[in-house]
Amino acid sequence: ARDATMLRTAAVGLALLSLLSGIVHGAPRAAKNVQVSVEAPWGAAPLVLEASEFFSGDHFWRFAASIPANGLAMSDKDQYDAVLSAAGALVSKPQVDILKYALALRNFSPRLQAYTQLWAHAEASGCSLAGSAVAVVEGKCVTDPSALKDTVATCAAAKSGEASGADGVLDFEHVFTGTGGSKPGAVTVLLYAAIGTPTFLSFHAELTQLASAGEVKYVLRHAWPLGAAKSMPIQGYGVELAIKNMEYKAVDDRKREGVGDEDDAEADQEDAIDGFDFKVLMGRRPELKEDLSSFRETLREDVDKSNSAEIKVWALKDLGIQASQRVMLAEEPLRLIRDLSHNLPSMVSSVSRMRVNPQIRTEIEGNRQFMHPGTNMVLLNGRRLDAEAMSPFGLLDIVRHETALMEEIGALGLDGASSRKLINAPTDPEGMQSGEGKVFRIDIKEDAHINWLNDLEKDATYARWPKELNTLLQRGWPGQMRNIARNLYTGILIVEPSDPECLGLLAEMFSMLQQQMPFRAGVIFISRTPLPPAADSEDKKDDKKDDEGEDGGSDIPIGLRVFRLFNALHAKHGKDAAFTFLASYADAVQRDPTERGQLDLCKATFKGIAKQFPAVGKNAKGKPDKARWNPASEDRSNDAKLVNSTAFIRAAGLPLDEPVVVLNGEVMQGQMADMNQFMHKMSVQQQDLQRGVYFGKITEKKDMYEQVLELGGGGKKGFHL
Repeated sequence: ARDATMLRTAAVGLALLSLLSGIVHGAPRAAKNVQVSVEAPWGAAPLVLEASEFFSGDHFWRFAASIPANGLAMSDKDQYDAVLSAAGALVSKPQVDILKYALALRNFSPRLQAYTQLWAHAEASGCSLAGSAVAVVEGKCVTDPSALKDTVATCAAAKSGEASGADGVLDFEHVFTGTGGSKPGAVTVLLYAAIGTPTFLSFHAELTQLASAGEVKYVLRHAWPLGAAKSMPIQGYGVELAIKNMEYKAVDDRKREGVGDEDDAEADQEDAIDGFDFKVLMGRRPELKEDLSSFRETLREDVDKSNSAEIKVWALKDLGIQASQRVMLAEEPLRLIRDLSHNLPSMVSSVSRMRVNPQIRTEIEGNRQFMHPGTNMVLLNGRRLDAEAMSPFGLLDIVRHETALMEEIGALGLDGASSRKLINAPTDPEGMQSGEGKVFRIDIKEDAHINWLNDLEKDATYARWPKELNTLLQRGWPGQMRNIARNLYTGILIVEPSDPECLGLLAEMFSMLQQQMPFRAGVIFISRTPLPPAADSEDKKDDKKDDEGEDGGSDIPIGLRVFRLFNALHAKHGKDAAFTFLASYADAVQRDPTERGQLDLCKATFKGIAKQFPAVGKNAKGKPDKARWNPASEDRSNDAKLVNSTAFIRAAGLPLDEPVVVLNGEVMQGQMADMNQFMHKMSVQQQDLQRGVYFGKITEKKDMYEQVLELGGGGKKGFHL
């Protein structure tokens, strides 16, 4: 009953596989497992046609013309050789190797099957594809290449004066374009033919002349005789069913009568040792029985010795590196990886005796700095691939793209080091922020241009926080930021004082600092418009002028005015007053963003902050030296700093027309410049910092900001540097 149940279960499983998309093949009965392959519902197309699709684009027509007239009639092996020979004259050796891989996958077979759906168009015109080639010219069938010119001329005359409509050519079809292109009203010729046939070459010669003259639009559609097409297994997919044999066998192990001691000794011997089946060998060469027995004993002693050999604990300390080195030196590394994974205990003795290459040790230890133990990662030219979603077909597309990119860079004449830097560089700002591959970091930490809001290592606010970096390694809730009195996170906001969006980000950042978020914040002011020229000294307002009088310098741009007021409050009331002014003004300007409304809100906010925060110094009369509206608005002493900061950001390659936030060198701009994104980046970087502290890449004796940048690969002074 149990055997019947198992057979029914196996039958149901195989039936489900066959219903999915393929034909199930059972392995021979002698095999211990069942091999299942999936086949496409269509037959295999000729290799020369599949190879032509590989060259779809620049080299297609040259490749098609280089295939001999008997190419389609060749065997698969001869077609394969002819394809590689023609490809070698058109593309580089790496491209030829990729072509081999594409043919092994039968990657372009589905595209060829799409052409079989187009054959109905020719049949609808009354054309028969039973022959070797046929051209369809405005619904007329042409089977003789010599009749093409007359047919084209007749159709062109009949078509003259008519409005040109859609020609029905699809995007993936091959269109021959002459140097001058097609003339207006040119006739479309659809050639149904197979590359590697005499008729194709004849039609191709005629049509290329007509297309070069602009008289026709030459379109090739693959058409080949189907006949008894060979089955085509789908590569990259497969199933292996390991079925356990549950059959019980009764063995009579009682000692048989009449069997001598010599036979007992022989029965105790192993039949196979190290791949030698001595029972078979002795049966074939009985005269060598004594020598074979001696050889068997020798092999058995060696096996017993190797199995019983004790491996010391210290001999296993580099086992992982030794196994990796053995894989790297193997002729078939993938096969060796499989063997090591399945039979590591039996190979430990030989692997542990390998001498470790210092370069391989250094590389592996370097990889451990940014990878968790047991992590599997696939990188191609610095681009991280998703190992779970990767398929042979997707890998083919990626390798083709990377190879073409490398060849284009090589054509520029760059040296190897420069080429590698260019290939590994991020592609665009969004790619930099997606977490894929390397993250570009820019170093704009210049104290001459930055107004710092806080300093975790010096401010009294953070005096009770621990300073030890090992605090990063303590347990915490997932995503919880560790409070450490170290400038591990440095956020720099680039602010145009007249932009409400920039001021809004500044207000959010200021609020986060009031909640004691563990990052150091700084602001770089810029101006998107040229500053007005300095006025004569006689036009300057007297500092003693009544602060309630009319606004001094009413023509001052609002952004420049806010910058001057910020500096006045910073100098006379302190850093907290200056940034509170910006945050309060940012909240107020959201209610009335008009120019006059901004001016009134700016004045009211400034005066309120000047009254709220006490002055830090006294004037010549010994009274508190408070910042006043008119003198502060017209104070040009810091205008040069605004000009220099703007030039600095422009030289770094950062945009001036949208908000920009930089966290430890990572750039967030435009819509990505958001405090939620800022906090997400901090959470992600905390994991990198934890690994850096754990592996000793970040220490307490060096500059923290430089160590953090170096941990991410170093920072550039600009996007173009």
